[in-house]
Amino acid sequence: AQSKRRAHNRPALIVVADLAAAKDVVDGTQWPTTQKLTKALWPGPVTLVLPPSKRLAPGIAKVLTRSTGKIGVRVSDDPLMTSVVRAF
Repeated sequence: AQSKRRAHNRPALIVVADLAAAKDVVDGTQWPTTQKLTKALWPGPVTLVLPPSKRLAPGIAKVLTRSTGKIGVRVSDDPLMTSVVRAF
């Protein structure tokens, strides 16, 4: 399945409420570089592309990573988006 006509060689983008929520979706949140980037740039328009969390079911990980083996994850600075994400 494709969303927003995104190319199959680009990972899906997941918007999360905060870094703690990102840990449920992607691995690599504990890496020093990731910690520095998220501290400096989140919330905001920056998407980090990281490996899927081992907590994700394999089928879900496959759909989200597409052919890349990675998932894009972002913490939005938009108040409406943040409230929607927190609701789920």
